[in-house]
Amino acid sequence: MSPALSIRQSTPADYAAINHLVTHVIAECYGHLLPNYKPDLNADWEHAWLVEKNGKIIAVMLTAREWIDDLWISKAERRSGIGSRLLQIAEQ
Repeated sequence: MSPALSIRQSTPADYAAINHLVTHVIAECYGHLLPNYKPDLNADWEHAWLVEKNGKIIAVMLTAREWIDDLWISKAERRSGIGSRLLQIAEQ
């Protein structure tokens, strides 16, 4: 991974930025199916892992118990190995 990238667990201060990223990716991928999608502002992102690039959240993975619930990556960062790295963390 590039030195500009960091992976860490989320904090409550990240939740608004996570909702923004997820909303954007859902609109891009599923907008034709969910044209009126609104994020769950009460979503529990406590167990989320974040990838930041230059201080901006570009990917999020939500884990719960032994499951991966969500994995969202901004379009510009796909196919760069970020998803694979997050999956490795989830397997641990």
